[in-house]
Amino acid sequence: MAFFKNLLRNNGFKKERPETTPARTVAATPEEPAAPAERLDLTQESPDMDPQEGLRQITSRYNRNVKECLPVGREQVLSRVKELDNLPSLASLTRTLQENLSTKGADLESIAGVIEKDTALTSRILRLANSAYFSQGQELTSVFEAVARLGVPTIRNMVTTHRVLQDAQNLAPNFNWRVLWMHNVAVSMAAEDLCDILGVDSPPFLAAGGLLHDLGKIILSDLYPDHYLKVLTQAYGSARPLVLEERSLFGTDHEEAGAIFSRASGFPENLTAIIAFHRAPENAGDYQVQASVVQLANYFVKIFGLGFSGDRTFSVDHYSELSGWKIIRADAQASNLRYLEQMDSLLKVSLDTSRSKIQRALRTWFPG
Repeated sequence: MAFFKNLLRNNGFKKERPETTPARTVAATPEEPAAPAERLDLTQESPDMDPQEGLRQITSRYNRNVKECLPVGREQVLSRVKELDNLPSLASLTRTLQENLSTKGADLESIAGVIEKDTALTSRILRLANSAYFSQGQELTSVFEAVARLGVPTIRNMVTTHRVLQDAQNLAPNFNWRVLWMHNVAVSMAAEDLCDILGVDSPPFLAAGGLLHDLGKIILSDLYPDHYLKVLTQAYGSARPLVLEERSLFGTDHEEAGAIFSRASGFPENLTAIIAFHRAPENAGDYQVQASVVQLANYFVKIFGLGFSGDRTFSVDHYSELSGWKIIRADAQASNLRYLEQMDSLLKVSLDTSRSKIQRALRTWFPG
């Protein structure tokens, strides 16, 4: 464990609060918005997981019928969220994030040496390195070679994901959140891919933000299992957004609950901003662009059906209507990026490749 404190310290996370200087704000709409020459239409995509099957899996452990639940006051809910660090599983998750998300890096040999001590992680890394996407027909048996092939950023994210998934297994035992973690891992990977596709800066905390953006759902379902079962079933049955059902019973939603827990646990502000504003990145201050990337990744992952978030609705009919897409385009325009008008085309060419890569990774993380 001491290795991770050294390996992952100072990798771009800011433990301290941001300075009180005004946050940089990216205009949500360019001065001269240009309609893309060709709209990328994903509405006919066949999702990997049907929402009905996703809901069935999430509620498969619940052996009680949906109950009539009286609304809980917002202050009561958030007060209980702040006390959750006393739960062993959440305390372990907190330590994992603080240790695994705070280091710049180390040499490949040191990284491989630590990975080899974890049999499950070793197996997953070798399986991914030898997948058709990465291997190009050359099989590897050495962890050192696998680390070299996949690259330190990918390995860092795999280590973080592995530890988070280990520590999260005991959260909200009334629910089977496996499909939500599939969704979260997919969002984490898609966010990094979108940065590569669109030429957006990808700081180290971005992947962790994608992995944890829905943490509030697990927290609320742990605190109020009967209420959250009703939230899930009502949202599915009425085709209303999940957050509206959350607010009707809790007076708050998973974004605010996740952000309250994040701050109470001492997570850095850049990670908290993504958890708090992945649906409304225009409110994320200095981290608008990163929260926008996660919003966009979340949209595509839901369309592709990579896992299931508990919500089968879409906030908009087309990704170009997302506030995050407008922020990303405005940021590209402010940076005078020459490919601004090709951004839609870049997405169209690259998303299928990204989807295939994520599918392979999910089979690595979630076999069977």
